[in-house]
Amino acid sequence: VVTFASDSKIGVWDVETGKLRHWLFEEKASPVCIALANDNRLLVAGTSDGRCIFWDLESGMRLSQAQVLDSPIVRVELDQSGDRLLVIASDHQIRLVDVKQRQPIPLKFGTEAVRWAEFSDDGSKLLVLPAESPAAESPTPNSDDKSIESPLQNLFIVPIDGGNVTKMTHRSAIVTSHFAQDEDHIVTALEN
Repeated sequence: VVTFASDSKIGVWDVETGKLRHWLFEEKASPVCIALANDNRLLVAGTSDGRCIFWDLESGMRLSQAQVLDSPIVRVELDQSGDRLLVIASDHQIRLVDVKQRQPIPLKFGTEAVRWAEFSDDGSKLLVLPAESPAAESPTPNSDDKSIESPLQNLFIVPIDGGNVTKMTHRSAIVTSHFAQDEDHIVTALEN
């Protein structure tokens, strides 16, 4: 079991005994979010200074770190294989990182500012909700068209290894969106 305390210390606990195995902490900048690999051997923490810190959970040893962004990181997620890391900063920057190389993987989907993103279960795609995404067809404030009451909002499915990006446009602001377990569907909550 891994806990993330309000003092930014990360605790690794033995499930059978209930005893603390390791405290993981960073002195330079506070961890603000964490992600675990599916094999429960690797933990990645995003920090307030834009770094990602990689720890081995078995030993509690810090493996490495990478300066991923210049802004505080607010979300980290590892894909199912643990080979790719998704990172989102407080200023809505997004990066995809090759975990072994600690190098960025280029993403191209028409926007650099995101509010939310997540991996598909198989790790082949990202679902990306831009931070501000009025679609090109969105009405202007002086438009006479009263049938559209709010700006249109885009949502992207981005193949990680290349291919065509799928753009979906909603007529209402998107609150959140996620891949369904079957990965053939997306569940989206819209504002009224």
